[in-house]
Amino acid sequence: MDYTDEFDFCRNYLESGEYILWKGKPGKGSLLTARDIVVIPFSLIWLAFALFWEVTVIKQSSSIFAMVWGLPFILVGLYLLVGRFLYAVYLRKKTCYVVTNKKFILKQKNKIEWHDGKTYQLITLKTHKNGGATMVFGQSSRVAGYEMPHAFFTFDNLSNPEEVLNAIRNMEQEQRQPADF
Repeated sequence: MDYTDEFDFCRNYLESGEYILWKGKPGKGSLLTARDIVVIPFSLIWLAFALFWEVTVIKQSSSIFAMVWGLPFILVGLYLLVGRFLYAVYLRKKTCYVVTNKKFILKQKNKIEWHDGKTYQLITLKTHKNGGATMVFGQSSRVAGYEMPHAFFTFDNLSNPEEVLNAIRNMEQEQRQPADF
């Protein structure tokens, strides 16, 4: 797949002597996460109660206020049950990842962020059943003698995690080499 046009944005963020080692997008795949074990039943209960409220109010009351009061709760329930998955699909289509020899660049919709490759490291690599992976990067600092990761960002649902790992290794290797003067 050629993403040339989608990745033109990153040229403005490249420094002198910096070049792209890897670029990609989140792959297709499951949108479910471990937290959905709780969120899906909660959203079903929420939506059922909101619908029950609305139907009861419509049948037993002539109050416009009471009828309108339940509508936001129905919308929240619909978002929790269905809308968040549709939004996640939309975000995946609008997301690009870039690894250069100096930094990580993420674009999600119109938001662009970049992170220095020297200060961020791969903290977690979670593999998926489909062979893809999600990578969590972060900074670490010592607090009371313990290494405490913070300031996270992720490359979600990568279909080619080996290529990304190779790019990260190349970045780290190049950063260890002394600069030519």
